Amino acid sequence: MLSILAMVFLLLRSGAVTGAPLTQPSVLLARPILTEAGRSDVGSSVLPIAGGALITGWTSVDDGPADGLLLRVTGDGDVVWRKQLGGAGVDLLWSVLPDPTGGYIGVGFTGSSGAGSLDGWILHLDGDGDIQWQHAYGGAGEDRLTSIQPAPYGWIAVGQTSGRGAGGIDAWVLRIDSAGKELSSWFSGGPDTDRAFGVHPTPDGGCVIGGMTGLEAPESFDLFVTHLGPDGRPIWTDRPRRPGLQVVHDLKPLPDGGWLAVGYGFVDEKQHIDAFVLRVSAAGGVTSESSFGGPTYDRANHGLILEDGTIAVVGYSQRPGFADEEHGWDLVSYRLDAQGTPISELRFGGEGFEFGRGISGGMQDLWVVGHTSTGRKGSSILLVRLDYSNPLLESGVSPGRRPQ
Repeated sequence: MLSILAMVFLLLRSGAVTGAPLTQPSVLLARPILTEAGRSDVGSSVLPIAGGALITGWTSVDDGPADGLLLRVTGDGDVVWRKQLGGAGVDLLWSVLPDPTGGYIGVGFTGSSGAGSLDGWILHLDGDGDIQWQHAYGGAGEDRLTSIQPAPYGWIAVGQTSGRGAGGIDAWVLRIDSAGKELSSWFSGGPDTDRAFGVHPTPDGGCVIGGMTGLEAPESFDLFVTHLGPDGRPIWTDRPRRPGLQVVHDLKPLPDGGWLAVGYGFVDEKQHIDAFVLRVSAAGGVTSESSFGGPTYDRANHGLILEDGTIAVVGYSQRPGFADEEHGWDLVSYRLDAQGTPISELRFGGEGFEFGRGISGGMQDLWVVGHTSTGRKGSSILLVRLDYSNPLLESGVSPGRRPQ
């Protein structure tokens, strides 16, 4: 059994949250999942299952192409099995969800389909991580899928495509049946660059997507949240106009029919980039927003609405004293109240860089995944489990309790 006291290479840093009582969670587990020197493993999503979790991501050696990565781990983070998926090209597996008919659905993009460029990639996997079917989707240009959700007809996925929509790069929505057959592709965007990262189906047969739109050079992107109808045409779009980079990385449905958008954006030259959450109404329109972070760069990648209505967010935050975006990152886990105000913050990091990418579970057992470079050449998956039902009510670091 491993607890926070048995972490390898890593330190736990208590974040500074002002304006609200500090209610840090108990730490059940925080550890890297080590691999051989020179290999870089990246964890992008985590799915709790009976006896542990599935972790997706990608892996590479030195400067070689990445393979999709799928791990099954125990509750202690020990590896039950490890699968490297893909072929000779670049293959990245972004996330995995349970299939209601059995097994799991994974999504990402592949350069191993033989098309000569990247294609969207969807796989059906059994309980042992073996591929039951897989399909590549896209055209002659570069196509990526980064998120997927179940829908009445099968599945709906989102990403980006080049050369098939109105501009050079457009947001791309792919609808497939339960066997992976393409039903339709929708393209959203204009002459600028448009990338989508989050998607959820809507009761009208359409979907809501979120991402970024703007110019590559100079880097000037607005965040957007768009409702597409059952014909793929936009019904409404929210695109707040702000300077610099703004991006929605994740969408979660709210009980009132609206949407929680999680992401990050430029504030000013002093504050740099902060994480944010936005509430968007079912009819369109930002009803509230909250940004959080410190005096350095802060990014939020994924969020989760917990059972009590609070919000858990994972991302990465730059440690003080670093002057650029390339160095000194901690994995950071925030808890926000229902209005989006931070009420706790935990940072996990060492002397290298630690990124947080995926979050899943509930208040009693919240799983967080990312990767760490501390103490090694390359990187390892970084796995954290938190218990918000038994929080600390004072500042400091909990030794946690052992996973059951």
